[in-house]
Amino acid sequence: MCADCERAYVQELAVAHDNEQRRKELFVSQVIARHPELRDAIMRRLGLKKFEGKFHVDDGAYQDIYGWDTCVTAAKNFELARRYEDAALKYESIAMWKEAGQVREKKSARTVKHVNVNLNDLIDKLRSGGLSVPYKCGGCGASIVIDRNASPDALKFCSYCGSAINTDLLLTLLQDALK
Repeated sequence: MCADCERAYVQELAVAHDNEQRRKELFVSQVIARHPELRDAIMRRLGLKKFEGKFHVDDGAYQDIYGWDTCVTAAKNFELARRYEDAALKYESIAMWKEAGQVREKKSARTVKHVNVNLNDLIDKLRSGGLSVPYKCGGCGASIVIDRNASPDALKFCSYCGSAINTDLLLTLLQDALK
């Protein structure tokens, strides 16, 4: 190879190397923008005290950051799908313990919904459908038949022992019967 060709080749290699370094820097910046929770870990991996100006990303650091980005993206997708344990395991695989704990807390959180059901409407549906639903009193075990002749007031207390009827259980029973 002649001297001019060799200089051109070396120059092209340097340009390619610079372009590759800029691509890696851009990728790292994008990962931090997508996942700010990775910022401190990335800065430690790159040996930076501040994230500003130019920085060098070697191949090993690039591979680590790429893996972290993939894991956090998967964990967030698992959270969206409410697969909280899978998300927590992804976070744990890259030592993001706080995030794993927060996801597990979501798993145990319960949402309470208050549903108001009009007992009169359910009885009207029973009447129009000609259905009869048997119900056992929780106090004495007596059978209480809920049909077109039942009045809403008669469904508050057992006519045999006088104990209060569990309205939640009764509503569930009636709703199941009308499905």
